[in-house]
Amino acid sequence: MEANLISLSLFNGKKQNIFSLEKKIQSLDNAIYLLKKSNSEVWEYENYLKTLESNKDFLKDNISLRFKNLKLELSNKSTKKINPFLIKEYQKGCEILNIKDDLNIIDKNDNSSYFGKVNNKQNEILNKRSYD
Repeated sequence: MEANLISLSLFNGKKQNIFSLEKKIQSLDNAIYLLKKSNSEVWEYENYLKTLESNKDFLKDNISLRFKNLKLELSNKSTKKINPFLIKEYQKGCEILNIKDDLNIIDKNDNSSYFGKVNNKQNEILNKRSYD
């Protein structure tokens, strides 16, 4: 019941993306590092350390679950209709989980910007402006 309350307060019923989950893991890593480097004795912070590490494992499990759902969502869409943010999130998930891109989405959209592909005409205009 306590774990359910923690997860409810953590997510507030919202769908979390991989980027925000990664930030939470980084803050937990920082807290773990600071706790280990403190002048306290191990027995004083041992329970806190276990809690932080279990929370980190919980977040890693959520990243894995989000990645599976994201992969399923992306595999059901055509490449032209995919939201560019989902591609970046999928790419970040591959990086965090150290997984190879099975859908080959990252290679197809390698030239895309954060907000989508920049076509050749837009690219030419941008290049002209930079040289003027």
